[in-house]
Amino acid sequence: MLSDALAEAVRLDHDVHLNLNHLRFIDAGAAAVILRTAAHLPESRRMIVVCPEPIERTLTVAGAAEVPTLRMLVRNGER
Repeated sequence: MLSDALAEAVRLDHDVHLNLNHLRFIDAGAAAVILRTAAHLPESRRMIVVCPEPIERTLTVAGAAEVPTLRMLVRNGER
């Protein structure tokens, strides 16, 4: 489950690196889990999400701009 994997990453690492670069679709529920996890990080920590543009758009619509501990590195269609 995504929430369990993110909880483990938060427990193990100072900054959470989430590579979604090969993902083509993300639903609203998964986007919410990612944003909620990032939002609960202390100010000194970050979640860095590497993703293609369609995933970035979904996360943005879900409220990514309102999560100061979230950073997105957007990749274009390169493989």
